[in-house]
Amino acid sequence: LVVVKPGATLTIDPGTILIGREGTGVNTSYMVVDKGGNIMAEGTAEAPIVFTSEVAYDGGTAAWGQWGGLTLIGHASNSQVGPYEVNSAFTADDSDPADNSGVLRYVDILNSGITMEQDKEINGLSLVGVGSGTTVSGITVNRSGDDAVEIWGGHVNLANVTIVDTGDDGFDTDDGWAGSVTNLSVSGATNSGLELSGTTHATYDTVTIDTTGAVALDDVGGAIYLKKTG
Repeated sequence: LVVVKPGATLTIDPGTILIGREGTGVNTSYMVVDKGGNIMAEGTAEAPIVFTSEVAYDGGTAAWGQWGGLTLIGHASNSQVGPYEVNSAFTADDSDPADNSGVLRYVDILNSGITMEQDKEINGLSLVGVGSGTTVSGITVNRSGDDAVEIWGGHVNLANVTIVDTGDDGFDTDDGWAGSVTNLSVSGATNSGLELSGTTHATYDTVTIDTTGAVALDDVGGAIYLKKTG
């Protein structure tokens, strides 16, 4: 586990490759930007910032679940203020809807997503109570072993998100998210393109979902899945 602690800023230059080491359960590599911390990951279209696995970087076969993923925790949760499901040491709060966790621009997250233990899975990109002051744009998540992107509450807005080949859902939102996503493309999700749980106040603008190859199980599958009281 690598943590960007409150008061700290992690700045990542364009073209940087960050490598996560494969492990099992709690021994896998993953990164958390805690509330009050910042990540400034500003790539470019020509030189994106890439999070990938050590296996793929060393020339091995790229696959789902070869490292954990990236998680941002913020001060903007409007209903999800409990502990982050993977690690109870991290909790959002609801003190600032416009909270700023930094910038993710032209960032690729590859070969990620792993089960830590029963009902505790790391997604490619997790946003927990993240505020509207945070920039998330030009994001690609390919080959995530769990959801590609999951959002718990918060007011974060996303733009230009591309999701390909996901072991679970492409874009999963939980109770109380009040942000927006613009230009979202999902293909190759094993379960649902979009999974919406609980009450959402979010706006979806220009969404493309290709369900080719999706595996419909008893209670999931298809383009959009309204789960529980969604």
